[in-house]
Amino acid sequence: MSLDEIAAVLAGPEHSRGWRQIVAERRKALDTQIEQMTTARDYLDHLLTCPRQHSLDGCPEFEHAIQQPVTSGGSRSERERRPGHAGGLADHDGPG
Repeated sequence: MSLDEIAAVLAGPEHSRGWRQIVAERRKALDTQIEQMTTARDYLDHLLTCPRQHSLDGCPEFEHAIQQPVTSGGSRSERERRPGHAGGLADHDGPG
């Protein structure tokens, strides 16, 4: 957020033209960041629980996760996540 945008938000809607647009755009940007961080956390959670301790090469759940479509925010949407452990990455029985 630029200094001008911060000043406009702090001034409030009655003193700043475009206040609603600035607030709405910042909120959208935060939603995008939250989605990206949630996806990153999900991958890290899977790393902690994946039986393939040496790497994710050949991990079917990781490969499935990275091939999923992304939303405009840059991460898989909630309904695209597969049920299971580690924030949506499903358990698998593959060798470790």
